[in-house]
Amino acid sequence: MVTPANLIRAVVLLPFVLACSPSKPRILQTFSQLDYVWEKNWDAPVEALAVFVQVENADGLEELTNLYILSDDSEVYWKLDPESWTPLNRPGENWIGANQLTFPERSELPRGKYRVIVTTQAGERETSTFSLDVEKLSEAKPVWPQITVVGNELLIYNAPSSFALWFYGIEGPILHQMVTNQDRLSLEQIQTHPQINQKATRVWFYWYNEKQGWGQVLGPFPLIAEASE
Repeated sequence: MVTPANLIRAVVLLPFVLACSPSKPRILQTFSQLDYVWEKNWDAPVEALAVFVQVENADGLEELTNLYILSDDSEVYWKLDPESWTPLNRPGENWIGANQLTFPERSELPRGKYRVIVTTQAGERETSTFSLDVEKLSEAKPVWPQITVVGNELLIYNAPSSFALWFYGIEGPILHQMVTNQDRLSLEQIQTHPQINQKATRVWFYWYNEKQGWGQVLGPFPLIAEASE
């Protein structure tokens, strides 16, 4: 029998129960991009996938436990955790994900639909999807530029009309990113940039093919002239 006392008790307990219930994470946006990556010590370039999700969780981002990226058709997946994913924090936005996710034996990635799953310590989860349908590396056959130092100049051969250069020191994160359309750059101007401050020792090339929807990453190239024989 429902009595006024029982109703009052239920009304009082309801907010307490709701407050103790674990929150479900939310995926607000999903970003994915395929890159063709060629490190100089590799025999050939490989396909690498970048996946990031913008997430929210009322209980705090520290409650997030895993990020899964799954290709159901090929039964291949990547499992990331707070130690292995990369956090990207923008004003009012929190993103987690990873760059350069590669397939076993560096073969071409499966095309088709992918799922992204975020889980929490309480066992809650949220799912989003994306599709990978850009042309395969073996079909795209991109032109690979070359970068070398001659005297006090950085020379870029076979580059597109506009591209980016990423400058790094001996270790640590990127020092500076430069977008340029020049194929000849002064090393002195590069090294005296306030964000570089004479610390750059290597450079990477990056270009995004907007028409085809893939990126191209190549490097690292040393910022010193190669010794002549």
